[in-house]
This record gives sequence, C-alpha cells and structure tokens, in this order.
Amino acid sequence: MNQSYSNSKNGKTLTIPAWRARITMSLRGTRNNEEITIEDVVNRLGEIQNILMKRDYLYLSANTFPSAIFLGDGGESAINFNFENNPKFPETNSRLRDGVLEIADYLMTKFEKNDIIIVFEDEAVMLQNSTQHYRNSKEYKRACLSRYRKLTDDDLAEQINTHVGIRYFNFYIQGSMGAIQAELIRREIDLSNMGDDKGMSYARKVKIIDGKMIQI
Repeated sequence: MNQSYSNSKNGKTLTIPAWRARITMSLRGTRNNEEITIEDVVNRLGEIQNILMKRDYLYLSANTFPSAIFLGDGGESAINFNFENNPKFPETNSRLRDGVLEIADYLMTKFEKNDIIIVFEDEAVMLQNSTQHYRNSKEYKRACLSRYRKLTDDDLAEQINTHVGIRYFNFYIQGSMGAIQAELIRREIDLSNMGDDKGMSYARKVKIIDGKMIQI
C-alpha cells in the first residue's frame, strides 16, 4: 500500500490510492412483496461488517443512503452502500473488492433477493440468486486466477489470510481458495508446511518467504 504524508495547518495529511465501490439493492421484498426496511438492511450490514472485522481485520465502513430505481414507467425503492479505501484503515484493492462482494452476497442471502448490483471503478457485477455473473465456483476461480497472477508473493499471502478462520462457506470462497492453490502451484511455492497439491490448511495465517509457505 503506497502512502504519503504532507504537512497541513492542523498536522499531517495521509494520502493513499483512491478506491471506490457501490452496492445497490432493491427494497422490494420477496415475501408477500412487503418492502424491506432500511433499519433491517443496516442491521444485516452490521452483522457482516463485524464478521469481516473479527475474521479478516477488514474495516469496510459504508456510507448508506436511500434511492430509487426507475425504468420506463416503473420504479422501486432501493438502498445504496458506498465504500472507499479509508486512509485510517488502508487496504489492498484485492481485499477491498473481495470484502464488498462478500457483503453483497451476505445481504442477498439474508433478504432472499434475486439480484444485487455492485459497481467497481473498472467493472459492474450483478449477483443473482447467490450466483453473480460468475455462475459457480469454477467461473469465479477463473476470474480470480487472472487477478491473483498479478499479485506479489506478499499480496498473495495476504489473500490467503483472508480465508483463515472462516465459519461459513460459499461459492466465492470456494472459487478463491481454488485459485489461490492453483497460483501457488504455478509459482512452485513449497506447501509442505501447509498441505500439498491436493489441499492446504487455512488454520493459521501465513507468509511466503523465499518460495516457502511459513505459518505465523
């Protein structure tokens, strides 16, 4: 994470690379067509934020505001969540992106939504019935492979550590784990401390040092 400091009248100014994402979710309910309340959504948002903080030390605060979705003569109420890379808790783009996807997936599951839209700075993603435009873990694995190939060993280890202590499982996590293992094998990383080419443990956090996986 590139950071820079400069002086201001009130002290130091910390600058980090900007990163943004937005989740949009319709408030139309799936049960008896009753509208979902913003209070209910915020409570569920707090649940997944607490999971990410305790499990991954990932602090994804959200700026929420009500909105409406219109198409032609029809419209419906919606809620938006804006996320940014907070200078107080700076993170890599990869961890931020995965965190926002997990938040969206959690909300869609809890409210039994048919779809949720996430807009990143470089792409728009629609989650549909627990399967976004990646329809299964294999498709998500393929998407992750292209991203993980660009990471340094340190960043890849950080990505591994986001899965340590997971208490639930979905196709995003499954696809990500598969991509991580494939990339480690491609780099010929020594996994003898963690597993083998058939599987690896996510019981403890790790570092990659001189081509070898080390538990920390």
